[in-house]
Amino acid sequence: MSGNPKQKLKLLYIADILKKYTDEEHAMAVGEIIEHLEKEGIVAERKSVYNDIKVLRDYGMPIINGNEPVRGFFYAGGEFQLSELMMLIDAVQASPVITRKKTKEFIEKLRSMASVHQSQQLESQIYIDNRFKSENEEIYYNIDRIKQAVNRGVKVKFIYQRRQLVGNIPVLDTGREFVISPYATIWNDDKYYLVGNYDKYDDLSHYRIDKMKRVECTDEPARDFREVCGYTSRFDAADYTRRVFNMFAGANQRGVELVCENRLLETMIERFGISVPYKQIDSEHFMIKVYAVANDGLEQWVLNFGGGVVVKSPSELRDSIKKRLECMLEDYK
Repeated sequence: MSGNPKQKLKLLYIADILKKYTDEEHAMAVGEIIEHLEKEGIVAERKSVYNDIKVLRDYGMPIINGNEPVRGFFYAGGEFQLSELMMLIDAVQASPVITRKKTKEFIEKLRSMASVHQSQQLESQIYIDNRFKSENEEIYYNIDRIKQAVNRGVKVKFIYQRRQLVGNIPVLDTGREFVISPYATIWNDDKYYLVGNYDKYDDLSHYRIDKMKRVECTDEPARDFREVCGYTSRFDAADYTRRVFNMFAGANQRGVELVCENRLLETMIERFGISVPYKQIDSEHFMIKVYAVANDGLEQWVLNFGGGVVVKSPSELRDSIKKRLECMLEDYK
């Protein structure tokens, strides 16, 4: 027995066995632990297993000696609860920027973080539907290289592709090369973006990372973000997201009053937060005042709700939306 090199690893094997095969609903008696050790070619006595478990507990490993509702030892320190793993799996499945191949790989990695019993429960709930998924397998390497460029303070080069119709079929074009000073990566509305500066302009722009190919870090120093935006001490990615993706972008912001149906209250809170003024105006409607740029993006966003959201002011925005609706009506005549 002393000649078996695996004997020295017995303590580690016991830790792995408890992590893999036990949880709060599935404890393991010492006899069962010994059986698993024998499958690995390790001979153990009951007393030595008890001593090993004590050592592991003294070290800080959360091993519980359960009595009710299950008897035996079980590992109580899983990194994630079952519900947390399910939420992460759902998020991976829903993400359009994660390819189908990588989605399956991610899910398997998440399942491996549960006990075999919990993993079976996860498998019974997993499905991958026919929702759109990116086909760009480079995205994971792209993210890593962009992060490296941001940390090193150098520019990043990539090919940016868009889709076009060829023979009535949407296909990716050959792409256009960009060299960007990168400042941050942002996750918004299930998409991953790079925010940076294109040297040709003195402003910020953002690019979908899943549309990038052949991302490379250059040796050219990135442009200081203070030259192209109002941030001074650091690049505020959270503020950029709030302003640009939530239609607060631009220097010509003004007050916009929106009359909304009550059913849209949660939607408005998710978009604008709870700190802006809300006012109940009748039993079916409330009004909200926000500061935004009255541009095409805002008009289109309002029209997405049909009659559920109506602009009360400013009058110029009302008139512009009215003209847009009149043109749409003409198209349908």
